[in-house]
Amino acid sequence: MEIGDIQKLVEAVGEQYAPPYDSPIENVFAYHLLKHISPSATLERQVEVDTPVGGFRLDFMLSDEDLSIGLECDGEKFHDPWRDEW
Repeated sequence: MEIGDIQKLVEAVGEQYAPPYDSPIENVFAYHLLKHISPSATLERQVEVDTPVGGFRLDFMLSDEDLSIGLECDGEKFHDPWRDEW
């Protein structure tokens, strides 16, 4: 991806799109998601969360008002079925 392409993407989706992301799939996901979410929503990346089985780092946390959703963008080679369940 060229610098000019990144600048065009930023203009198209606003200030929340802020590459580089940790992986190409996260970059594509953020670009496309940010075109469709409410202007009041926020998309945080690499968010640490505590769960009953330990801490995890989510790729993204999408929040708007009182609702937050954790989102993962891992390819097949990064899946661990046990950890994914939690």
